[in-house]
Order: sequence, then C-alpha cells, then structure tokens
Amino acid sequence: MKKTIFRFTYAGLLVAAVLALGAVAGFAQDPCTDVAGQNAMQDEFDKLYAVKVGDPNFMDSRQKAIDSGKAFLDKYGNCDPTKERSDWLRAKLPGFEKQLADIRKQKERDATVNPFNTALTGTSSTDAAAKAKAISDAYATGQQIITKYPDDYRTVEIVLATLGGDEA
Repeated sequence: MKKTIFRFTYAGLLVAAVLALGAVAGFAQDPCTDVAGQNAMQDEFDKLYAVKVGDPNFMDSRQKAIDSGKAFLDKYGNCDPTKERSDWLRAKLPGFEKQLADIRKQKERDATVNPFNTALTGTSSTDAAAKAKAISDAYATGQQIITKYPDDYRTVEIVLATLGGDEA
C-alpha cells in the first residue's frame, strides 16, 4: 500500500510538471509577431529622436534614443517585418553615437575655453582691481587650456605672454 501511494504521488507530480511546462511554453510569444510591441518601440525611438540640437534635453534624449534603437535591434532586429527599420538603425546608430560623443567633447572644451575668453574680455577694464583679477583668471584658465589641449591652442601661450608684458 505504501508503494502504491508513492507511485501515484510521483505520477501526479510528473503530470503536473508536464502541464506546467506546456502552459509556460504557450505564453512565450514570438517577437516577430508582436506588432504592438514593434510599433511601441518604433514610436518611442521616433519621439526621443525628434528632439532638436538646441533643446536643453537634447543629449539626454539622444542617448535614450540610441539605447531604444539598440533595444529594438536586440528584440526585433532579425524579424522580417522590421527589416527596413532594422537596416536603417544598424546603419545610423554608430553615426548617432559619434555625433553625441563629439557634442559632449565640444561642451567639455567650451567649459574650459569660455572662462578664458571671459577673462580676456575683462583685461581691457580701466578699473585696476578688475583688470588684475581678469589677468589672474586668464593665467589660471589659460594654464588649464594648455594642459588639456596642448596642440589645439598654441596661441594661448602667446596671449599669456602678451598679458605678462602688459602687466609688467
């Protein structure tokens, strides 16, 4: 009797496992037939990509668009209905990434160079204290520029030498 109970228990567990596996396999959906998901991801990319360069949220939106495009390619990149969109994304995403990296570099460069330009403008002041502060700021920011971008801004050395002559 004890063996019979165990046999029925094991048989029942086996049947439950087979049914559960079949139910889970039935829920798995082929991504290529998920038209609503494809459209939603395409719309999300289009909305994020539509943000223009002058917009304050441009860099954030463009990074999210790139990430969205990569997610689209991961999920639907091999599907026949999305072939045209997938090919376009494969061709364009590297360019978008390069553009975003270039914009980030330019913002970093501007953050270094603009204070120097502002300090140079202040050196023409007639107020001696303001002029001395502007020259001091020009030296400090000029040194940062020469350190960060030695080959791109050689003329900064000449400007700093000229300021030294004016100061003496």
